[in-house]
Order: sequence, then C-alpha cells, then structure tokens
Amino acid sequence: MTEDQHGSGAHGEYDAKLADKEMYRWMTGFGIPMALVAFFTSLAFGFGKFWLIGPAVVVLISSIFALVYLTLTTDLNESGDGFYLEPHH
Repeated sequence: MTEDQHGSGAHGEYDAKLADKEMYRWMTGFGIPMALVAFFTSLAFGFGKFWLIGPAVVVLISSIFALVYLTLTTDLNESGDGFYLEPHH
C-alpha cells in the first residue's frame, strides 16, 4: 500500500474521529430531512393525496437552509483540504 492509503502523506494524518463527527452531523442535519422529503413525496404519489406535497416542499426548503449552514460550518482545517491533521515539523 502507498503512504496515502495508510492515512498519512502530504496532507498529514487522517483524523477519523473528526470525519465521523462530521458524517453524523451531515446525516442528521441533511440526510434525515431529505429522507422525509422522499417519504412525503412517495405518500403523495402512492396514495393520491397530493396535499402531502406541501410538507415535502416545506421540508425541502428547510433542507436547503440546513445545507448552507452545514457547508459554512464544516469542521475543516485552516487550509480547507479535508479531515487531516497537519504534521508538526
């Protein structure tokens, strides 16, 4: 395996705890609302209750705001190149 596949290299050491924290933050902040959009949309088309598109649209719009918030507050290092701890020289 190369040095990058082991989790270190030019960018530094991969921080798995930080990556896991970010993954769960994104899944709860954006994944769950998008699953709700899919749920309401499938109910609307599946049962012919097209008023259920309303909650889907409301959740979709709030998901866009959640996406912007998550993007602006993502926990990256100063250089912005990912979940890596910078090596100390």
